[in-house]
Amino acid sequence: MTAVGVAPTSPDPIRGDGAAATGRDAGTRGDRGPTGTRRGTLHRGVSSTNVRRVSGSSHDSPGRDALDADSLRGATPYDLWQWSQETSRRLGDVYERILDAGTPEACRAHAPEFLRLVRRFLALRLTVVAADRRLAFEQRVPPADGVAVAALWAEVFWAARAESPDDDSGVLEEADASIRGLLGSAPVDLADLHAVTARWERLQQVEETFGGLEMQAQAALETRQELYEHELDVHQLNTP
Repeated sequence: MTAVGVAPTSPDPIRGDGAAATGRDAGTRGDRGPTGTRRGTLHRGVSSTNVRRVSGSSHDSPGRDALDADSLRGATPYDLWQWSQETSRRLGDVYERILDAGTPEACRAHAPEFLRLVRRFLALRLTVVAADRRLAFEQRVPPADGVAVAALWAEVFWAARAESPDDDSGVLEEADASIRGLLGSAPVDLADLHAVTARWERLQQVEETFGGLEMQAQAALETRQELYEHELDVHQLNTP
């Protein structure tokens, strides 16, 4: 079954790409990962849902790696998008340095920074995804308290399951396993190039899922807007 009732010939709405595009086949695409982006790029752009709510940047990025509720207070969707872009670029640069060196020593040296940036990227992206889906769908699970990745992902995961209880695509479960693996990684686990590349591909697969969840939210908002405009037109036609 394709996720959320989308016809099998359509791109998977959770993955945000063709159903075959997962981290497992990234190695067959040269320097391009499963998202079709350059190997050092993760996040491709702000969603249309966010564009409609962008009011300009409100304040500077929080500390280079610090990320907490205080640092996000007052942040606009555009702020979060900018910070995600910045973090994606930094993470891509670290990954490129590891690939260019190609040695276990480089992997071990860059592992702490790589994992810090992975967690920061996940927190920023999940903050946006959770906010988009709160706006688009009925809130069926309690909102996450704070910006912890595990709490934000638990909200998004269970809310998406509640929204589509018959979805048996396994995409959310695959992303869940990848996020758990990324959060559970320690610098000592990134001892060679294979280990680092495996985490990078996991992160790309997770970002595809985030993009698909944002697409769902955007489609729901557009449907609601169309319904509202239709009802308004009918009301105006029936008004003497």
